Amino acid sequence: MNPKIADRTDIQRWFEQLQSDALAERVNAASQLGRLGVRTRWPNMTRGSFFIAAPRRLSPKQTAILLAALTDSHPDLRREVAFALGEWAGEGAIPPLAERATGDPDLQT
Repeated sequence: MNPKIADRTDIQRWFEQLQSDALAERVNAASQLGRLGVRTRWPNMTRGSFFIAAPRRLSPKQTAILLAALTDSHPDLRREVAFALGEWAGEGAIPPLAERATGDPDLQT
């Protein structure tokens, strides 16, 4: 196994930490998931955008966990979760990401 790539145990642990009561654990977990998405991208595979979904690589349960975290009150966590969703999620993540990008009170000037 490539040492840069996490194994399934790491991924499962990060999803568990994403549901933790500790903010630092949730932010770290979201950050690790987003970075793993970048590291595992194949040379010819690009991440999604608001118009084109990333290849679906998350289970419905994992996607639901990330989408729930996207509504967290802490802006750092929302930022990391949005990045992870952009790297991993399918078409179902596009509307919540677009809504958060245009309606997040912490992004308003």
